[in-house]
Formats: sequence, structure tokens, C-alpha cells
Amino acid sequence: MKAEFFKNLSQDLIKLLETNDEYNIIIEAGAAPATKSFKVHSVILCHRCPILYDEIKKVDHNENNIRVITKTQISATIFEVIINGAINLENIEQSTIFDILITANKYGLTELLQYLESFILKTKSHVNQPS
Repeated sequence: MKAEFFKNLSQDLIKLLETNDEYNIIIEAGAAPATKSFKVHSVILCHRCPILYDEIKKVDHNENNIRVITKTQISATIFEVIINGAINLENIEQSTIFDILITANKYGLTELLQYLESFILKTKSHVNQPS
């Protein structure tokens, strides 16, 4: 009998993000003064976001064997959604949702893209229904 424990695996991966243990990439997201550093793991990034990972592979390691990349065109808020893999759309402005949608499309984040498209279609159809 085979048992799979994916829920625990997901929680373990979240702990990696929270503790920053064993990270090997730093991504500086956003333009000054709203820049934020994200410590990430290449082994996860290469599967979650291969397009961004391909960009990072072109960057040399620093003296601490860390790759550092700056993404000023992605706000820290949007990048945090992408890295954390969680979003609550109820309290986010529509323009931010649109920016996340564009970024998700640019970096091939299919799961996030589909979720946002579904949310937009559902809320748009809800708004257009007659009272």
C-alpha cells in the first residue's frame, strides 16, 4: 500500500521560505525605495518558475556562492505573491491583480495565471448580471 504525504511536504517547503535556510539565490524585487530581498532556493525555483530560473542561471555566484539578481520591474508585493504561492484576492486592488496576471503570464506561472483568470471571469460575470 502506497501512502503520499504531500500536505506535509507543502508545509516543509513553506518553512524553507520562512526560515531562509540553505538558500542560494537572492532576488531583489521592486524599485527603490520599495525594494525587498527574497531568499530562494534554486531547486524549487527551477521547477516553479523555469523562465525566471533561466535568467538567474546567467548570473555568476558571489563570494558566498549565492546568485543575486535584481528585478526592478516587478514590485516587491507582486513578487511576494509569486514566491509564497498564496494570495487573498478579496483585499487587493484590481490594478494589482492585473499586474500579478501580467507577471504570471510573463514567467509562465500557469497555475497562478489560471486562478487569476478564473477569478476575473467570475467577478466580472457577477458584476454584469442584472439586479
